[in-house]
Amino acid sequence: MLRILLIVAAIIAVEAQHEEVISKRFEFDASVEVPDAVGFWPLNYMYKLEDVSGNNNDADSSNVELVYKNNSHGRPCGAYKFFGVADSWVHYPNNGAFDTVKSITIMAWVCPFGNAGPVFHYNPSGNGVQMWQWASDQAAGELYGRVRFNKRDLTIVAPSDKHLTAINVWYHCAVTYDFDSNFGSMYLNGEFTALGVMPAGEIATQFDAQSGAVPNAPLPNGGIYFDGLITCVQVYNVALTAEQIKKAAYDPYCVCPGFKCDPHITTLDGRQYSFQGMCWYTLVRDCMSTTPDFEITAELTPREDIEEVRTRAVAIKLQWEVNAFSLTRTMWLLQVLTVLAK
Repeated sequence: MLRILLIVAAIIAVEAQHEEVISKRFEFDASVEVPDAVGFWPLNYMYKLEDVSGNNNDADSSNVELVYKNNSHGRPCGAYKFFGVADSWVHYPNNGAFDTVKSITIMAWVCPFGNAGPVFHYNPSGNGVQMWQWASDQAAGELYGRVRFNKRDLTIVAPSDKHLTAINVWYHCAVTYDFDSNFGSMYLNGEFTALGVMPAGEIATQFDAQSGAVPNAPLPNGGIYFDGLITCVQVYNVALTAEQIKKAAYDPYCVCPGFKCDPHITTLDGRQYSFQGMCWYTLVRDCMSTTPDFEITAELTPREDIEEVRTRAVAIKLQWEVNAFSLTRTMWLLQVLTVLAK
């Protein structure tokens, strides 16, 4: 039971009172079914470089920084910061699990600081399928989302670009290719943008992939390095629909389900709520019996530092079987419970 509780506690946290929370870019239908990802790297403080798809392609990195709170530009889970230089990258080894061969969806949350560069680039030493952020030759200082669905037979596909409205702001980018229709698409912040019919053929996804920099790639890709933040990189072996993309963008691995002090609540299915009630409230409990084996509750009390009616979380209580444990200060429950388990 303690092991189960540890898993639950890993996603329940009391955080700093004034942590900024990123505004929601778009809504999604929670009832929509999304297939399993073949590669999934949350790139946040909870999962770091782990491939949570279960396909064991954990990433490695060079000269990147895991940032959170104020430095993550509002992402409560944090993100990886890239510095726009040749040795600043995250590398995703490919044991074949995210070699999709035919159809594909690639997506990520991106916060650009100005430099163009790769968000997810198959084949760090060459030309595989590519999702980039690009600087236009025709509009100095402006950035574009770019995709190339290069082919397995070494055919280089012309890039498709779509304008990005701002830098230093998070946007969600998803690109899809459907093998049966040869149709490629891009979605920015959940909005569908048709790229059109692509050349037929299997796509070049048989390689490792990289974010941030691909210094060994041939020009024009070599020598262009991303400067900014990236989190929640996902790859699917089908072309997802618009509604599936919206839901996948707020996957629990990416939004860090939990409980923030103000309080803001992100449930295990990724839905977000703000709640100002004053009492003890159940966050998570065993619902398999009338006498739950474990339960996590939080106490909300009024805030005194502002005039409007707002509450804050001041304590969390864990109850499992006959044991109980209370937290009355800001700390990660996982750390505490790990100590208790020793």
